[in-house]
Amino acid sequence: MRIAVAVILLIFVVALGAGTFFLWSTAYANITITIKTAPVSQDIQLTLDPTAQQSNPTDGILKVEKVEKEVTGELEDNTTGTKIVGDKAKGKVTIYNATTGDKKLPAGTVFTAPNNLKFTLDTEVVVASSSGTAESAKAGTADVAITAVNIGTESNIGAKTKLTVANFDQGSYVAINNDVFSGGSSREIQAVSKDDYTKLENILTKQLQQQALAALNTDQQQGVRIIPVGTVTVKSKTYTAKIGDEATTLKLTMTMTASALQYKTSDLVSVATAILQSSMTDGAILREEKTQIDPGEVQQTPTTGIRLKATLSSEIIPAVDKQKLAVLVAGKTIPQALSILKEQKEVGNAEIAVSPRLAQIIFTAIPKDVNRIAIQTKVGSQ
Repeated sequence: MRIAVAVILLIFVVALGAGTFFLWSTAYANITITIKTAPVSQDIQLTLDPTAQQSNPTDGILKVEKVEKEVTGELEDNTTGTKIVGDKAKGKVTIYNATTGDKKLPAGTVFTAPNNLKFTLDTEVVVASSSGTAESAKAGTADVAITAVNIGTESNIGAKTKLTVANFDQGSYVAINNDVFSGGSSREIQAVSKDDYTKLENILTKQLQQQALAALNTDQQQGVRIIPVGTVTVKSKTYTAKIGDEATTLKLTMTMTASALQYKTSDLVSVATAILQSSMTDGAILREEKTQIDPGEVQQTPTTGIRLKATLSSEIIPAVDKQKLAVLVAGKTIPQALSILKEQKEVGNAEIAVSPRLAQIIFTAIPKDVNRIAIQTKVGSQ
């Protein structure tokens, strides 16, 4: 009986040992490493060439494409101008001609009243010469209508006012009104000013530029970016009132075409890599989706084309030597392996899973055979 129990225990121990050995010898470690990227930024000068067949990293030439977007918008605001409006005084005068010849006065002839008030003749008139003898001479007369040059009540002159005719001496020609002039008035109104035009156009232009750029960004395809360094062309603009018109509000409707330049991020990466090469270690690459241009000053000349001073920014993805890391962690416990991995400057985080799961529970260690260690890498979401 005792021999039988001993045999069973021996078989159990041998089987357990064999199973443990088999489990350990077939265990497989999957390690996922999150790579720690490094931000990089540099002020650069690029040539943006819409005619280039391809980008030229060596010469800093980035192939771009011109794109356009037409947008329409409107903007309304209160007017800020003022204007004096009103009516001109009118009346009739009798012109006296004391000369010996008839006098023809054209329409528009100026009559001047006291206080330098000006009036003009409504229609052409011929004033007869004076008549009679030297002892009883009688001036020729003509009754005419005249209108004040300026609006306002001050031109409502009283009766029997003596007015100068053109530049003639009053001894030769003079005009006198028998009745009071009336109709002259004035008042201040709210009107459209030139500044109102300028303000609406400046604000709406900026709004439509942003709207056009947003539309271009929405329309762009995957892997394409927009550089907002194009031109703006106003196709039409319509105001609801003219400068000087009486109005409390003014609305502007404007249609404009905004152009921009777009580039492929893959093209920029090759140019950026060449420019940023001194900042990168061997095997490092730039993160494409994080590589972009922050536009600055744009210059365009017939000889150099479109030159862009800008800030180039990206993230450097360092090279990871998976074989080296596998050797470092082989045979180490999982906590030890994690510690070793996180000490590496290119590693941001690490996850270890040993399969089958039972092997991880029993041994809590990485296999010693590097051939049974698989390392995958991924880039963080920062």
